[in-house]
Amino acid sequence: MSEINPQNTFDDFRTPRDLFCSFDERFHFDIDVAASDENKLCENYYTEEDDGLSLQWYGNVWCNPPYSNVKVWLHKALNELSSGRCQTVVFLLNVDTSTQYFHDIILASAQEIHLIRGRVNFEGPHVGDGANPKASMMVVFTNNLNPEKQYLNTIYTDGTNTGRQTKLNFGIVETLSSS
Repeated sequence: MSEINPQNTFDDFRTPRDLFCSFDERFHFDIDVAASDENKLCENYYTEEDDGLSLQWYGNVWCNPPYSNVKVWLHKALNELSSGRCQTVVFLLNVDTSTQYFHDIILASAQEIHLIRGRVNFEGPHVGDGANPKASMMVVFTNNLNPEKQYLNTIYTDGTNTGRQTKLNFGIVETLSSS
């Protein structure tokens, strides 16, 4: 079952074009690694049959992964970035701070986190009625993480900036002992 819509067994939702384009203008994506013929947003793309998790990624990568298995896509992105084949990987994900991957992967390794104000209305052949019932975020990973420049930002559903930005890395202020 999909996290997007519990009644829907599909993991195949297209990102709204204006949200995608706002990030594509900045990163000029080379490939969409979790796409279908119906929901692709880049000229070059991998489908489920291609298995983007088993193929090499390159350049600047767009990924709206199956929300039923986000963690493996995040690990794949970090591996591809550390190999030097990719420069940037941008994800559209649900905001779920209760997951291990949010704390261990996203907060630890993302260069940017953009919380989306409002609900994303996905597109495509398998979308039911209404907006995504969960909050969404754009997460940017780069192959040269600079902890001094990690930040949290808020954007609207069309990708435009709300003007609210917070630096993520404040450093350790105090370590509390467990005694």
